[in-house]
Amino acid sequence: MQNYNTPKQLNQIKSEIIETAKKMIENKIDLIEGCRRIDDLKYELDFRDQSLDTDDDFDDAFLTFKGVTSETDDIPIGEAMRNTWHPDSLARLDVKKEEYLAKVKNRILDDCRQIIDILL
Repeated sequence: MQNYNTPKQLNQIKSEIIETAKKMIENKIDLIEGCRRIDDLKYELDFRDQSLDTDDDFDDAFLTFKGVTSETDDIPIGEAMRNTWHPDSLARLDVKKEEYLAKVKNRILDDCRQIIDILL
C-alpha cells in the first residue's frame, strides 16, 4: 500500500494553496476560480493530514473560500466552460458575479493573506 501522506506531498499542497492565494492578491487569477482552487486543495490537505482536524484557526481561515465556492457554483469560470454558455446567459451571470465580488472581495483578499501567514 502506497503512502500518500508524505511530508513532501503535504508541503506541495500547502505550496499550491500559498501560490494560489498570492496570485489572487496580485490579481493574476480570477477570485472565484482561486477560491474554488483553494477550497479543493484544503479538502485534499484535510484528507491527507488528519492532524489539521484539531486546528480551529486553520479551518476558520478557509471558511470564506468554501462559502464563495458554494455561493457561486452557478457561475461558469474559465474559458473552456464559458465557451459552452449562451452569451445572454453569460452576460447575466457576469453581472451577478461582479455584484457578488463587490461585496466579498476585501474579505477574500484578507483571508488570502491570513492563510499565507498560517501556512508559511
